[in-house]
Amino acid sequence: MDVLEQAMYLHGVGSEFTKYTGEHVYFSHDTRKQALRCCDIDVSDIVALSAHNFEHDIAKWLKPVTDVSLVKEKDFRLSVRVPESDLDMLIGLEIPSLQINLQQKLIPDVLGDYRYNDIRYVEVGLHLPSIPIGYHNAKLTFKGEQFPTELWIVPSEAFGADDEDKRVGLSIQLYSLNEKGNLGIGDFGDLKQLIQQSRGQLDYILLNPLHELFEDQPERASPYSPNHRCFLNPLYINLVEAVALATTDTGTQLSRIVEEASQTIKRASFIDYSEVSKIKYEVLGLLYRDYLTWNVERKERAYNEFLSYAVVAASEINEHELTQSHFYQWLAHKQLYDCQTMCERVGMGIGLINDLAVGCANDGEEFREYRHLFANGANVGAPPDPWAEDGQDWGLPALDTKHLSLDNYAYFRRLIKSNMKGVGGLRIDHVMAIRRLWWCFTQEDGHRTGCYMYYPFEHLLSILLIESQLNNVMLIGEDLGIVPEEVRAALKESGIFSNILFYFEKDHLGQFVNPITYRTESLLMIANHDVPPFYGWWESRDIELRYEYSLINDQKKDELLQERQLEIAKLCTWIHQHSGNQVTALCSPELVYEVLLKILAKSNARLLTVQLDDLDEATVPVNMPGTNLEFPNWRRKLNHSVEDIFNKKLELLKEVKELRTLNG
Repeated sequence: MDVLEQAMYLHGVGSEFTKYTGEHVYFSHDTRKQALRCCDIDVSDIVALSAHNFEHDIAKWLKPVTDVSLVKEKDFRLSVRVPESDLDMLIGLEIPSLQINLQQKLIPDVLGDYRYNDIRYVEVGLHLPSIPIGYHNAKLTFKGEQFPTELWIVPSEAFGADDEDKRVGLSIQLYSLNEKGNLGIGDFGDLKQLIQQSRGQLDYILLNPLHELFEDQPERASPYSPNHRCFLNPLYINLVEAVALATTDTGTQLSRIVEEASQTIKRASFIDYSEVSKIKYEVLGLLYRDYLTWNVERKERAYNEFLSYAVVAASEINEHELTQSHFYQWLAHKQLYDCQTMCERVGMGIGLINDLAVGCANDGEEFREYRHLFANGANVGAPPDPWAEDGQDWGLPALDTKHLSLDNYAYFRRLIKSNMKGVGGLRIDHVMAIRRLWWCFTQEDGHRTGCYMYYPFEHLLSILLIESQLNNVMLIGEDLGIVPEEVRAALKESGIFSNILFYFEKDHLGQFVNPITYRTESLLMIANHDVPPFYGWWESRDIELRYEYSLINDQKKDELLQERQLEIAKLCTWIHQHSGNQVTALCSPELVYEVLLKILAKSNARLLTVQLDDLDEATVPVNMPGTNLEFPNWRRKLNHSVEDIFNKKLELLKEVKELRTLNG
């Protein structure tokens, strides 16, 4: 392997992949070189490349431990690298926070080896006492020299992996809740109403990403292209609850403003983010001015609450007084925690499940704060598939595969911990990203291309498992699309739930599969935000919409309608096979949906997720992939209030809950 090829390998540049068609594809040498250039590596400088390779390959063998040491909870064995001639030497370990100080010999079993300058270095084990799950600063003493490392004690499974109950939950787009009196957008107050209306029939509520968006650009509405993923979107703050915290005079004034706004705001089918943002941020700004007048004791309580909610660096915090943005975060987290507490009070086994987007916007606060961790000129996306023959560029900046490890992965740890606050579960969008991501970039000749880049999988998975157990939060990995086999195996072994979409569960002949074959540790849904709601799918409304918005021509529309009729026929056959019910394309979507849901309630999947859009009988999707401004994405509201939906569909949910219990 030459120096350049080795640099590509060590930096995680992929060499090949299997396309969705089964075709084996090799990346060109020029493509792979450009991937390295995006990581600020001069591919023409042999000396620099050699230094890079030494740092990422040989150097780690020349000292007993690296900056981070992974230790599996099930065996408590620390891997240590030493010259073979020193195997009989004593080694010391000190963990000050746990008052551990020991000296012992290494386990002679060799786990790996490396030869450098005629010296054979071997990787062996060091037995540790029982240590709590988490991160622990430690020092190894070897031959009179000290070597610092951070011990990560990694659990074998995520939190909740041993829960064998079959559960029922609801997936919602929080902004779409259409409650009387809200300010044009669903918020945490509306979420509380939904929790109350569930009346014991739900175990969890799966949310859209709640990440902070752009206050100064309110029409940038996608929760999957956020400003900062470590913070919540202040538009989800319920102003009635927030204003109740104000001092008397200000509270009266602000209550009047909120009441007037709720009466005058436009009641439309789609959210007007500019109008909503103007009203909400005006009130929140006035509320912050009121906060500045609070007495020291009250400010101190808010300050301490904020520290318990948010995961922020000490350098970002004013001593004992919140900045305006941190004040908003305090309010948002306070209300989110209240929602989770309410979930627990009404008997939900899990409660809220948060959703972590795969990336952040390239002009947002998160990107600016961590600019040094990102590659240059590379976005993340997806390789060619049946829905995008040229592949997809999601417009999200790519993290450098090696820079991610800086400060012992502090950035990724903060990201995961932040999104576990105030919830019982975390769904990780495109979970394959902890193993590999498709990078999109422009080659020197101007050609747009891409390749897979590989990340430190074992370390990122370890962080997920540690934070899951420390925060009592279960994990769901969205693994739709091309998934490396090692990722599937690791998710299963780690007790991380996979994600199943009914529409996509087909055999090699294109027929819907028997639900008894679904993976047990999975979250099953009929649809999600990237595909049409069931009523729209059954009536081909999504195809008609694409035509109405000039996204497809007449010929493509006719082709898609024919394909949909074939899919509907397959579904009718499948329903008859698994329930005995005779349904046809002429049946109402309501009838077919209820039969379908009851069949899926008997499946092996431990988590069955009902989409609120389907209970609302929605036909218009909230998002149309492949569009930006061509379609009003992330704006569509529900047709009915939560109360009306539950009044009509509560009996169906009760039946589904009973079927889950009977088939548990």
